Amino acid sequence: MSNMSEVLSSILPPAPVCAARVLAAEDGGAVTVQIGETARMAECRVLATGGEAVALCAGDDVLVWLADASGGRGVVIGKIVPYAQPDAITAPAERAARPPKLVLEAQGDIVLRNGGARLTLGRDGDVELACKRFTARGHRLLELLAPMIKLN
Repeated sequence: MSNMSEVLSSILPPAPVCAARVLAAEDGGAVTVQIGETARMAECRVLATGGEAVALCAGDDVLVWLADASGGRGVVIGKIVPYAQPDAITAPAERAARPPKLVLEAQGDIVLRNGGARLTLGRDGDVELACKRFTARGHRLLELLAPMIKLN
């Protein structure tokens, strides 16, 4: 055996991952779950994945990693929810209901911001695009029309 993880895996039984149901969730982070259809219960903490915090309440179905063989403590890996088809593709009927032209008007500047990208339409007519990378694609012709063009 070449490393410590192989030694430990040969000595320790594998920690089970199983479905559970939340019995109680406290503000301090402790979640009590019932393991599967058994009478076993476990005190768990909730895994933070960097996104929004998972809101758990009694009756929620969760996936739990049990830290010890007795199943007395563990970690809630995630909440089990019904699958919902993503609406990435817009139905033709929904697309047809959209207006053919959208006009945004303001007395001051209009700013569109998403992550590290920003598009500012200034009230004085200036347009500023701030981003990490800019790509322009044209199927036929890409024109820059100005009395002066500055590249740095």
